[in-house]
Amino acid sequence: MADNSVKFMLPDCYRLWEVPLAKDETFGGKPWEKVMHDSGIHQDNDLWSSTANQEK
Repeated sequence: MADNSVKFMLPDCYRLWEVPLAKDETFGGKPWEKVMHDSGIHQDNDLWSSTANQEK
């Protein structure tokens, strides 16, 4: 791990799903922009590879 990396641990019995999102979708009742801001995610490449060929 790089020094600036964050270790992500998913507790047992939890699952992650990858689903397509429309522009006005929400997560937990909040717009994605607010979710990202509140969680400290400020750039798309914090979530997605810069070499990804599919839509984010």
